[in-house]
Amino acid sequence: MAWLSAYEKAFSCGPGAGGRRLELSLTGQLKYLASPMSRFREQHLPDARHVRGDYLARLPQLPRPVQPMDVAHPKFAALGHAVDYRLRLSLGRETGGAVTSGAEALHPR
Repeated sequence: MAWLSAYEKAFSCGPGAGGRRLELSLTGQLKYLASPMSRFREQHLPDARHVRGDYLARLPQLPRPVQPMDVAHPKFAALGHAVDYRLRLSLGRETGGAVTSGAEALHPR
């Protein structure tokens, strides 16, 4: 059982922070070297500079994003949540009860 205590200690946010690192957004987890996202990045993307350079080189050829005419600024928080959620699904995380309930409401059995 010692490993369980060590695991919980490694993934706690620290005194007074409330919550656990596993409950942080994916980008929020990058602040902690022991978080699952940081470990994934270190293992699979140890030097991502070439990926960034490739993206920036291709960027001018990509179509420009479309901005709705009646919106002054995009809701970046909502966009961040969508990207975060998509990455979590890609990495095999469960969708959770809210998504299941929403899907069932749209397509009842």
